[in-house]
Amino acid sequence: MKNSTKEWIYILLLAAITVIHFFVDGLSENSKAVITIVIFLIAVVLKFVVKTKED
Repeated sequence: MKNSTKEWIYILLLAAITVIHFFVDGLSENSKAVITIVIFLIAVVLKFVVKTKED
């Protein structure tokens, strides 16, 4: 995966966290916390497990 693609995915994950915390009212605080933790786990896997192509 290219570095630029990873950067865009990180930006989208941050945007998802922002939208969930500030604009979604139907979720409880526990649900928001669980979703945030899952998103951070996705980012960690992307950072350390997925290999970056050198182009």
